[in-house]
Amino acid sequence: MLKPEDLKVFGEIKAQSWKWEEKDPAVNDNVTGEQWDIPGLPLFEFSRKVKNKKLKEKADKFQAFFAGKEIHIDPDPTSKTLKALNALKQSAK
Repeated sequence: MLKPEDLKVFGEIKAQSWKWEEKDPAVNDNVTGEQWDIPGLPLFEFSRKVKNKKLKEKADKFQAFFAGKEIHIDPDPTSKTLKALNALKQSAK
């Protein structure tokens, strides 16, 4: 079991977030944009809350919508949080 004394503080992560007001049907869910300011690792993420119904179809439409705006999806499936923790761990060495 993980204990508090096993945890290490790497520092704070400055972040900004925005609510997306897009009316396009592909992005008709509650969308948030987040930018995390981590030296050497620029991270920006769009996230949304969706119901399970037609999830694959909605994901495909979501990707197509942003591709048309020259916003490209990172093919690396690693979560933003894990990328941030790894970058902070490296900078703490």
